[in-house]
Amino acid sequence: MTEYVQTRDYYLDTIKGLLVVGIVLIHTAFHSGTSYVPNYIRNIVLTFDVPLFFFITGCVTAKHHDINPLKQMYKLILLFFFCVLIYQICCFKLNIQELMQPVFLTGAPTSLLYSINASYWFVPMYIVSLIYAKVIISYFKNFVIYSILILVPVFYIFMYNIECVEKALGQNVQSFLFYLWLILFGFKMYKFKGRKYWRTPLILASIAIILLYLYFPNLIMQEYKFPVKLPYFVLSIISISGMMLIYKDVKNNFFAKIGKNALYYYLSQGIGASIIFSIAKLPVSIWQVKFFLCFLINLTITLFFGYIISLIYPKLEKLFIK
Repeated sequence: MTEYVQTRDYYLDTIKGLLVVGIVLIHTAFHSGTSYVPNYIRNIVLTFDVPLFFFITGCVTAKHHDINPLKQMYKLILLFFFCVLIYQICCFKLNIQELMQPVFLTGAPTSLLYSINASYWFVPMYIVSLIYAKVIISYFKNFVIYSILILVPVFYIFMYNIECVEKALGQNVQSFLFYLWLILFGFKMYKFKGRKYWRTPLILASIAIILLYLYFPNLIMQEYKFPVKLPYFVLSIISISGMMLIYKDVKNNFFAKIGKNALYYYLSQGIGASIIFSIAKLPVSIWQVKFFLCFLINLTITLFFGYIISLIYPKLEKLFIK
């Protein structure tokens, strides 16, 4: 979700744009869809999930070394601060304590827009992971980075059925290590594009996940996402390998434009995912029809508000950021 001003990689932007659609699909299935969407559908949609954002951040860092994580932090703080402020103004209810939560990265309380706060976990995790990754990339030698890339997967193998309660800057270490690893992995793997490198991990990860689903037919992948455990770790390799396997140069396009402003659309999907709670209560007997209807409405709202935010927020940002 990182922004940059040099020559853009429109393929990465396109994948981020498609990921916005993927997040809309996921939150349609998980937030308002909990009561009617089958578990196997929720397992499938998690294949194309947030880990790709972190991996792409590593790729962008490899392409543009001057990324400033503190600037990213300021932008995220201001964006969600204004989000909560506007929400409170619209609700005619000013609560200073809740208004300060985005400033201290502890939440974005919008009770009537449940999905915004439910999606907010990404923000502090992204900031903490990016800061640590930038420090490691800037001040440590390559053998340290490669050691982390090797040791973190080993850590998840040993922590398969164990939950770690330790925290790094307020974030669960078991999840933080995963997202830090993804950024470093993207940083080192960006130059390795194409079938020569990515066909094998894609096949192995896919086989592992298929066997897991066959052996545990009632498995719920979401349970391995918070905190991150080995099955979700392996699942993320499928989307990463697939993305790099089919890598090609592309021109600016509709999805690339969304990906360029992915942060705004990530915020707006919280609006859409909240609104469709009322749609999900409609007495539609065929769950596929309800799911498609909710997804379509969610996506339309997300694209509309994301575009509006992309026009308004940069003007507000200029008042606060040099």
